[in-house]
Amino acid sequence: NLSSISSYTKNAPEIKKHTQLKSVVNYLTRRYRNDEDKALSILTWIVMNIDYDEYYYQKSVDDNKSRRDLSRHIPEQGDIIETRLGVCKDIAALYSEMLKMADIDAKTISGCITRNNNPITCRENPHAWNVVWLNRQWELVDPTYAMGQASVLGNLGTKRAYNREVRKRTRPSSDIYKPRQNRSVDMTWFMTDPKIMEKDHHPNDKKWYLTKNKDRRNKD
Repeated sequence: NLSSISSYTKNAPEIKKHTQLKSVVNYLTRRYRNDEDKALSILTWIVMNIDYDEYYYQKSVDDNKSRRDLSRHIPEQGDIIETRLGVCKDIAALYSEMLKMADIDAKTISGCITRNNNPITCRENPHAWNVVWLNRQWELVDPTYAMGQASVLGNLGTKRAYNREVRKRTRPSSDIYKPRQNRSVDMTWFMTDPKIMEKDHHPNDKKWYLTKNKDRRNKD
């Protein structure tokens, strides 16, 4: 399924504005009957078309540090469809938005990530992911991790790295996502077993661990 979906997704119409998003969702879902395939198709498009905003992430965690090379000009985030850039909360929000356009219920979950089983690191690593209503129960999906951003990001405190991030914000969107067309979804993070997710994903609202059947099967 993933191979077939990936091939189909590569031919999705190009869009440059957020107002065109519905047309892409219609294309991504029209050939599939079940919501699981539709949700995977939309996730595949995100992996192929959205890049993680490394500069914005690094700026947020290093905000109080001396930024000799970066202090004068800070690139703006902008709209995620126009820039093709976003951090986890933007990516999760986009996934929820696209799923709802396909009449699939979804929510964006806020929480944090632990590193090396160290609970202290949770305060240092805010994160966002999704729950999606599939097969009459909530399923866990982390679109940011699914695009391969599970590792700790590198330090962008250099002029060269800064200029690279600026170029991402100024070039046309079509140039941004073309190099990503051969990327595929890391299926570990699509419909993930709650027992696996709870090892390092910690939602602010504990019911979204989904380790209890009553929480997983309650749509409210």
